[in-house]
Amino acid sequence: MASAAFAVALSLASVTFSYARTLKDGSAVRDELIFAGERLVSGAVMFLVASILKYASNDIPRYVNTLLDALPRPEGGRPDATLFGQNGLGLIIAVVAFFLFLLGLIYAQMGITILVATASHRAKRRPDHEEYFASAKTVQERVAGLDQADTGVAASDNRVSVTHTRKV
Repeated sequence: MASAAFAVALSLASVTFSYARTLKDGSAVRDELIFAGERLVSGAVMFLVASILKYASNDIPRYVNTLLDALPRPEGGRPDATLFGQNGLGLIIAVVAFFLFLLGLIYAQMGITILVATASHRAKRRPDHEEYFASAKTVQERVAGLDQADTGVAASDNRVSVTHTRKV
């Protein structure tokens, strides 16, 4: 679980940083997106550490038991250090891993909230932004209008450059 959360948080951080790079330097929206990306990276690191600790909670008690078996003892075997049917040391490590995972969730949630709020705010500038199931005809008309606007700008740019080259 923590490994998958690590991958998702890091992927979202990458998308957030890429999105921020498309905006102007010094922009408040860019700073907010960078902050969101930093929160997502922090969450990803916590997920990674939680995953490592979870595996350690299984392995370290075995190593400790092997070490205790190798040491000579007067009378009797090694002490029983179980709590709720688990090794006490392993349980402590698992609880720390759990809390780090929860902290990672909090950081990742903060980053996702900022990213979604920013994208939603920017989407509200578009016409029909609340229309979730837009008809194909409406979308085609809007895209055609954008294409005509781009073609008109490109054509006027070409005329200027042709005029400029003729005058020179």
